[in-house]
Amino acid sequence: MTNAGYEARRQEILTAALDIFSTHGFEGTTLEAVADALGYTKPALYYYFHSKEDLFLSLILDSLRAASLRIEDIFAQDKTPSGKLRDLIRLYLDDHFTNRGYFSITHLLKSFKDSMPEGEDKAEIERLSRGIHEPIMATIAQGIALGEFKDEDPKLLGSIVFAMLSGILIHIDMPALSGISHDKLKSCLDEIIVKGISA
Repeated sequence: MTNAGYEARRQEILTAALDIFSTHGFEGTTLEAVADALGYTKPALYYYFHSKEDLFLSLILDSLRAASLRIEDIFAQDKTPSGKLRDLIRLYLDDHFTNRGYFSITHLLKSFKDSMPEGEDKAEIERLSRGIHEPIMATIAQGIALGEFKDEDPKLLGSIVFAMLSGILIHIDMPALSGISHDKLKSCLDEIIVKGISA
């Protein structure tokens, strides 16, 4: 199998695993259930993942690394703090609707960190998670210093932004939210959030 074929199959397994983990939780998920959902044998699944724990950690780490890279790209651009924040809001929603990536996973698997053993992988997740939050807080602090955002504690404003984004994903099935296009939702949300914290 080519590297591209291997990676495509691996991603297919991770996508199926996310559905099952989000429905049955970590304890209620088995490798047999993931294999059955894909029409694989359990030994075929072992070619890609050695255990349920390996599959779960790969799901979290792969999505978190991808999100970290996309956020680094946003904050490396020569834009105003408001422009970066708008890009972040759009990324957050795209990650959920299109990629079902890390931000989506943190809502579908809310207590995922509780299911993880202490060790290098958990430490890496903590490190990468901080790498997502810290540049956001720094950008908000920069926006405050430049007079773009309200003169408040940047951690407070950053927490409000995250709470609003999280609230959208939690309540995404509400008729008013589910009945509009993703582009319209992104446009409304970044306008409301950015205007809401603007000076």
